[in-house]
Amino acid sequence: MPHTVKANTTEYRYRETLSGDLRFKFDGSFRSSQHTSIDQNMSRVGANYALSPQMNMIASFIYANRDYKNSFSNLAFATGYKGYLAETQLLYKTDHFNWIMGIGGNSSDITMISTGLVDNSETSTNQKIGYSYANIKTPENLIWTIGLSYQSAESPAFNLDKLNPKLGVQWAINDHATLRAAAFQVVKRDFTIEQTIEPTQLAGFNQFFDNSAGTVSKNYGVGLDVRFTKQLWGGLTALRRDLEVPLGTLALPEFYEIEQDLENYYNAYLYWMPNRQWAVNISGLYQTFEVEQGLLGQRFIPRPHYLRTISLPINVQYFDPSGFFAGVSLVYVNQRVQFLDPRSFTPSQMPLQNENFTLVNAGLGYRLPKRWGTVALQVNNFFNRDFRYQDYSFQVGERAVNPLYIPERTIFTNIILNF
Repeated sequence: MPHTVKANTTEYRYRETLSGDLRFKFDGSFRSSQHTSIDQNMSRVGANYALSPQMNMIASFIYANRDYKNSFSNLAFATGYKGYLAETQLLYKTDHFNWIMGIGGNSSDITMISTGLVDNSETSTNQKIGYSYANIKTPENLIWTIGLSYQSAESPAFNLDKLNPKLGVQWAINDHATLRAAAFQVVKRDFTIEQTIEPTQLAGFNQFFDNSAGTVSKNYGVGLDVRFTKQLWGGLTALRRDLEVPLGTLALPEFYEIEQDLENYYNAYLYWMPNRQWAVNISGLYQTFEVEQGLLGQRFIPRPHYLRTISLPINVQYFDPSGFFAGVSLVYVNQRVQFLDPRSFTPSQMPLQNENFTLVNAGLGYRLPKRWGTVALQVNNFFNRDFRYQDYSFQVGERAVNPLYIPERTIFTNIILNF
């Protein structure tokens, strides 16, 4: 069979973001003089070649340019990123076996310009990536996933060569219940655009999280998914993550360390669709973060030593055949947080702090005819509740995280048009 081009893709994205201090800290501190801007251009071309009825080849090339600027009352710095990511992937599929193999590489030039902070600098990062995944269906009700990836990276913050083993299994106990388990190691890539054609899940567990670049994570998960009826289904998942996080720069050994963190996630969910118009979603998340070893990051970056968050959202939605839809949600949040003592830098000296709050969110919208799009209005924290909350933005470096909860009423609109 001759080689045929199955699909080609060309994509361009432009992003412009202006914001203030989006980080939420438990002490309520806020930098009113902070102004952040992000200008980002991304171009991508891709192709999918059908080599045979069972085999396909995918290729992707991305070029990105991002300017990140942060300014305060008497201080400003800017970081410019220019780089590319090139990947290719081979896929082979049969009824009981499929295999994915891919290679890639990326390079970025980084320019830092500051006033009153540090000297201007120019650096670069280079990474090489390779991976292979095999999904084997044997016996009939079991799917085994066996994988191995390799990552070599050079940057001012880390140099590493890592082989990352991956193992997952999905057991269809019967027609209504599936048990999943996985164990895998991942290295957080250092690239301007968070996009890849490498498989992002293993046995239903996400591989890639928003951590600092160069973070090595060892992940262990188990999950159970149950379909009770055609209208009711739910599940349980548990995930443990052991993290090695590079902090600082290799050029200054006295201000560099590999911090060891521990994260645990326990999640339960229940979805109910009594009919075509109504949907009910109930879930619960128990999440913990703890620094097991390392003091450098906590001395120079405001971040907790221990953080436990419980969230229990209940969401009810209504969809009218005319195109109108509406929803209301109730969210209970309970947090416990501990910081280092600023004088001795020992966690035992600082008492645990607690906060809990309940929020009500509501929204309504309309689906335009012929799938032209949607128009929606959303009100979060409807009763304007004030509270303390520690977000997880300290884990992702300079990248701003959209806050989950805001201690004041927020009203926004969303318009999506399809052409």
